[in-house]
Amino acid sequence: MKTTTYKVKIPIEVPAEELWSAVFGSGFESDPVNDEWLKGLRFVEGSWDVPGLIELRYINKDGHVQRSFYTAHDLAGALGVAMSKEYNHVPCGGKIGMDFSNYDSCVADLLLQVMVYGEEVFA
Repeated sequence: MKTTTYKVKIPIEVPAEELWSAVFGSGFESDPVNDEWLKGLRFVEGSWDVPGLIELRYINKDGHVQRSFYTAHDLAGALGVAMSKEYNHVPCGGKIGMDFSNYDSCVADLLLQVMVYGEEVFA
């Protein structure tokens, strides 16, 4: 007998300030993995704890430095992707989820990778 599994999307709302500050206030730039891909960031609008617009410079999949701009909506989209793929950061034991107080530098780095690349590229 074959069992079919159906999936449904569940729209959720998260406080933008909490998600934004959990990631950008985590000290993610000190994570060793971060050096492999992220080459710079600048808050165009907002700050580490006030959602706005951030410019990230990163190594693209062709090995060149690319510059892109992101908002809290992009970060929330990455959170949805990471949760649906059940990403966890094994080395630090961190888990991507709705408990933003649990975010540390490696979890934030992983979430930023998902925002930029659509998946975890650097472990």
